[in-house]
Amino acid sequence: MKFKQNIYILVLIICIPEIFKCIQEEPNEYEILEYLGEKKYTLNKTKGNEKVIYLQMEVDKILTKSCLIDIHQTDPQKVKLEYKFEKGEESSEFISLKNWITINNRNEHTLCYEMKKPKEKGYTLYMKITVSNFKDKQEFSVESTKSQFNFYLLVELIIGFSALLVLLIVFLTFYCMFKSGGNKNDLNDFDVVFAKVGPEDF
Repeated sequence: MKFKQNIYILVLIICIPEIFKCIQEEPNEYEILEYLGEKKYTLNKTKGNEKVIYLQMEVDKILTKSCLIDIHQTDPQKVKLEYKFEKGEESSEFISLKNWITINNRNEHTLCYEMKKPKEKGYTLYMKITVSNFKDKQEFSVESTKSQFNFYLLVELIIGFSALLVLLIVFLTFYCMFKSGGNKNDLNDFDVVFAKVGPEDF
């Protein structure tokens, strides 16, 4: 009997830190990030080497096809963004998401994230952003945006336009060659002259 009690106590001791960890990871209140809004933070080193930011957005208010988030930082930091979509009482796990592009502008670095919106209405987007490796009093902000600079789309457009231009040049070259080649041996383009030829002409 005492052996079973000891096992239960041991299991309870092991589970208590995990329970507290879950409570810390899931706060009761998230900061609300409005569509096209921005949240700014000053990272304080005295409060620890890691800061966790919890944000939520109403998906129905987002007018773009995807949820576009830009994270602005004044110096490179280690940023981890996790997100989940929830509706009503349903609960799900956070999904880790990597930024798809980084834009560097002098001392500001912008990390761009894109999350596909659910097709149904009534969902809420929850974000957990963990920032580490930062300097004291460093600026950090999270912004909801309606557009992002798409470098890959720009490259695709340049390649597509170049291919179209090459095809047009090839078509015009063959067209000009065919047109000029068709009239080369046409007798109607020459005047025929009949003349009497004598021995003196040789």
